[in-house]
Amino acid sequence: MKVRPNRSQKIGYEKHSGCQGIRAVLAALFRWGVALQQRSRLRPRNSKEKVKLLEQARRIYEDALQMDSANPRVREALSSCMSELRYRNPVIY
Repeated sequence: MKVRPNRSQKIGYEKHSGCQGIRAVLAALFRWGVALQQRSRLRPRNSKEKVKLLEQARRIYEDALQMDSANPRVREALSSCMSELRYRNPVIY
């Protein structure tokens, strides 16, 4: 005999799986930002491609912070990215 979950159990599961989905997206954004930032370090010091990769990483970190503003890893990564951009182009940042 199958036992069907009642309405409150379904809602609790949906909230839990929705929360897991947000965490997965946040983790994926963070990893993608880190990958872009690391790729930028393989480029020559003053190349446009390096700045472009760092700007993409910055935007991704900002998107991740909009999803979870209390995440210290994302904040630290954004700070690191911004300081690299300031070092490359101090007038803009």
